[in-house]
Amino acid sequence: MSVADAGIVTAPLLNSISQTSLLAANGATLDFSTAASFHGGSGFSHQLRAEGGNSVIDLSGLTTFTGTTGSQGHTTFYTGISAFSGGRVDLGNVTSVHNQAYLQANGMDGSGAASTIDLANLTQFAGGARGQIVSVADAGIITAPMLNSISQTSLLAANGATLDFSTAVAFDGGNGFTYRIRADGDNSLINLSGVTSFAGTTGSQGHTTFFTEVEALNGGLVDLQNVTTANNQVRFNASGDNGAGIPSRLDLRALSSLTGESSKSLSVSAAGVIDLSAINSLNGTSLSATNAGQLDLSNLADYHGSSIVNNSIISDGTGSSIDLSGLHTIEGNIGNQGHSRWYLT
Repeated sequence: MSVADAGIVTAPLLNSISQTSLLAANGATLDFSTAASFHGGSGFSHQLRAEGGNSVIDLSGLTTFTGTTGSQGHTTFYTGISAFSGGRVDLGNVTSVHNQAYLQANGMDGSGAASTIDLANLTQFAGGARGQIVSVADAGIITAPMLNSISQTSLLAANGATLDFSTAVAFDGGNGFTYRIRADGDNSLINLSGVTSFAGTTGSQGHTTFFTEVEALNGGLVDLQNVTTANNQVRFNASGDNGAGIPSRLDLRALSSLTGESSKSLSVSAAGVIDLSAINSLNGTSLSATNAGQLDLSNLADYHGSSIVNNSIISDGTGSSIDLSGLHTIEGNIGNQGHSRWYLT
């Protein structure tokens, strides 16, 4: 269903929307504010898209939002929720998002008004099926001031955008799929400063292990400053700078330990920085510094290898360093699987 320019679609008694794409462009408004629920169905992608200055999709009456399920080959089906070039999607009364939903806010209109997705009462990205993707770029804004928990969700900020989810206290990577938390580009920020509980992903398929990938690239910042412990399969990576000497940075200043037997890693490259000033203990964690990257683990006291995978500690290239000067205990890997033995190298 589509409106553009001065087009009008009226549906004042609408109560529910299922397996439907909604499009508003060039300043048009699609007012479906009486609808209370949205369901994306299974097996096909659908789009809710407001594009252009003053374009609005008003779904402010929705309290439940269920995305799509299903995939075919390498294609995952999503319900896309998009605000482009100054458009606005109003989901202000939705309290939780379930199943496969891809939220994007990108750019502004000619007068400088930002593209916006309003999630004023959202308390959780609840995962389900293959979960959610939440992405902002340029001047795009996604507001969720009541957000409390994030599960099975990728978070992406690029080209100077900010994804402010600082009210969330817990992140869970779920099982069976890889998720990414990535801030890419100068002044790009993912603010998860309220998160205290961080669990990566679990599971594998054949030779593929699923991870939660936490990345700061090209001057971006991921703020996880209040996380004290993290477990399960997670990779933390900071690489490069913004081109003017401002480093990419992961703020893990309160992290004291990476726990559990699952595969984990910490890596820096070039000017990338991971703040690990409180780190005390690592378990089953590979360490890497490349291209003059410097990984400061000088406060680390205990290192324990894994009993289910190999681990490595690698400093590669001129100027690269891994500072383990405070280490008191180092314990290699143990165990094997068939003819394969697990080693710390």
